[in-house]
Amino acid sequence: MRLRPALIALAVLCASSCERLEAVAPVLGCGPAGLAELRAVDGQVSRDFAAQLEQWKAAPVGASFDEGDGLRTGSGAGAELRVGGGGKVVVESDTTIRFFSSVREGGDKTAGIDVEAGQAVVEAGDAELSLQTQLGTAVLRAGTRVRLQGDGRGQRYAVELGGATIQHSDGSTQTLEKGQSVSVGIGQAVLDDGTPDAGAAAAKPAAATGAEGEAQQAAAELGPDQVAASVQGKVRRRASGEDDWSSVLAGPTRFDAGDELKVGKGAQAQLRRGKQRATLREGHYRVGGADDALVEALDGTLQVTTDDGDLKVQVPGGAIIARGVDGGSGAKLVVGDDGSTRVEVTRGSVEAQDGSGSQSLGAGDRATLGASADSEGEASEAEVAAKAESGEPQHYGEGMAYSEVRVPVGETFRVYDPKPPTVVGFKTTAVCAGRPALVRVSGSEPVLTSRWANVSITPGRHGYTVHCMENGRPAKKVVARGAVRVVRNSGLSTLPQTAPRNQVETDGRRYTLMYQNLKPIVDVRWKGAPKASGYVLHLVPASGAARKFKTKAPRFTVKSSMLRDGSSKIFFETSDKVRKRSKQTTIDVVFDNAAPTASLKLPPPSGFGGGGKVKVAGVAVAGSQVSVEGKVLKLGAGHRFSQDIPLRADQRAIAVRFQHARHGIRYYLRRKRP
Repeated sequence: MRLRPALIALAVLCASSCERLEAVAPVLGCGPAGLAELRAVDGQVSRDFAAQLEQWKAAPVGASFDEGDGLRTGSGAGAELRVGGGGKVVVESDTTIRFFSSVREGGDKTAGIDVEAGQAVVEAGDAELSLQTQLGTAVLRAGTRVRLQGDGRGQRYAVELGGATIQHSDGSTQTLEKGQSVSVGIGQAVLDDGTPDAGAAAAKPAAATGAEGEAQQAAAELGPDQVAASVQGKVRRRASGEDDWSSVLAGPTRFDAGDELKVGKGAQAQLRRGKQRATLREGHYRVGGADDALVEALDGTLQVTTDDGDLKVQVPGGAIIARGVDGGSGAKLVVGDDGSTRVEVTRGSVEAQDGSGSQSLGAGDRATLGASADSEGEASEAEVAAKAESGEPQHYGEGMAYSEVRVPVGETFRVYDPKPPTVVGFKTTAVCAGRPALVRVSGSEPVLTSRWANVSITPGRHGYTVHCMENGRPAKKVVARGAVRVVRNSGLSTLPQTAPRNQVETDGRRYTLMYQNLKPIVDVRWKGAPKASGYVLHLVPASGAARKFKTKAPRFTVKSSMLRDGSSKIFFETSDKVRKRSKQTTIDVVFDNAAPTASLKLPPPSGFGGGGKVKVAGVAVAGSQVSVEGKVLKLGAGHRFSQDIPLRADQRAIAVRFQHARHGIRYYLRRKRP
């Protein structure tokens, strides 16, 4: 982009004159320094304010941009902004960006740029530049240039010069050098070589053979809380916070932290994280997060091995840690019906931990860990009854003095919190008719309450139960139960506004097409097809009637409405008298339940200030109901919402509730700043 010299001169004049021209600063747009300042414009450039989203006005040179503000360039237009100490942002034509921030230790703000559509280039200048991204804080080395691309379905950060280090929200780091990029798509972050246009959600082909290589390919595309997997036989999956089970297609796949797996007889699921591996056979399991156990064995038989780093498996009553010693470690684990776990070390060194302590085991050693709490981490009804009948004194906590998210007991939900733990208030008045209730949340002290049980909950999945009190003891009957998963997430993810478009060739391979709320469009092509007077595309779903589509060329676009969830076979056939066929290809259309369901722009992740109200703004996926403490928010064009919400005098946080028929219930949390 070439900026006119007069405009650049005006930018310098405005920037140098703002301190002396306080009276006319609002007219010139030379307001107080915010997250970014407009230095030059070329053509039609407009801006909006967080308090008046989508109300676009001409953007004057010198304008200041703060939390939630946006900038838009027209066709053939461009703009340049100052960001950070010495960085700059060059916004290309037909681009819309929005600013957000994160507060670092010491109170300093790190500016962030969300490219809603189009492209922008960030340059670090002569010193390091910190930039907030959807993945965490990126530190750009001096002289680094990063291109930001967005198209409503995802965000891509490509390093064109220099290098950058991304500090993820989970504490891990990722370094990108020249030519590398990271794409944040529908529920995942994918590292690529920087050459393709990664704005679109592309189909991911997998070879028909070689499951080991396919699993390794999947591992390269993992998000921080995902594990690569390969499935054989009947395996079912239930996402964290969901009630329904779904079948997992055979072959390479990936699972999210908190996913429950049921492996059928004769089947297996192999999980991979780096050089750590767990082979799950018939049984019930739960996938762990990046900083947690690789897997939790609720019951069943599994084999674990590691050649790099310690591998942890959670079992009833304790944990098994295979040590990353020279030569690697491995063990066979069998979880019994009584909650005990038998351990047989096959190689290396393994530590077995339970309530009685820990013991080190070597190759050939065996041990048995005792039973403990049930698989949800809660006390079972039988245990509660036994304690009540034993007459031994019961000690219960009073919980926290406040809550940040308020829910009725019986809900299963997720909480997206920039800085957990989260204080969840469970309302019990409706289930115990005004009597005291005992709320047990796994990993926390039981809380006795007559109305609200306020429990501080750490990241991960936690089951909970509610017992009404009778004669000072918890009754045997569970009157309400559910589960909560707390996720460390700022809630700034970009949502897809259009259906993902995928390119598929009838080459005999298997394609997995993941979608969030809009089913994909599939462009099918028969590469190297023989010449013919016409062609027919056959679409054969796993269940239901097959369909045929006539076409003059060996290509056809399958619309979203033509696709069903699950597996389908597709192939071309010539329409001449002598019929010729392409290879039969499989496409798996998979609903991505782990994908973001909302983007909460305001309040920002850094929180909100004092006052009697706060503006809540963002966008939800189609079919969502958005509410705050029972008040339903109106969704406008593009499923956007923007509304002032009154605050209670003692309110410490605000939780925006999103309910969706397929995604379930999720709360996005923002706290009041000190």
